Amino acid sequence: MMHKFSKTGEYAKKRLKIALAEDRNTISASDNMAQIKKEIKSVIQRHMNINDDAYEVRIIMRDKKSINNL
Repeated sequence: MMHKFSKTGEYAKKRLKIALAEDRNTISASDNMAQIKKEIKSVIQRHMNINDDAYEVRIIMRDKKSINNL
């Protein structure tokens, strides 16, 4: 009986590792997006005399695969 539970534990551990890896990808992707937006705003402000609150930068991703490749 104990052998059956050890296999279940191994599978649970693998699933947890996969879930954590996906979370890390999502977090780092959102951090990258925030940095990209900040850099775009910096470029705009270098070339135009405009208040930071006067505009908004939006990045629209067409598919989720693109986010994971940042």
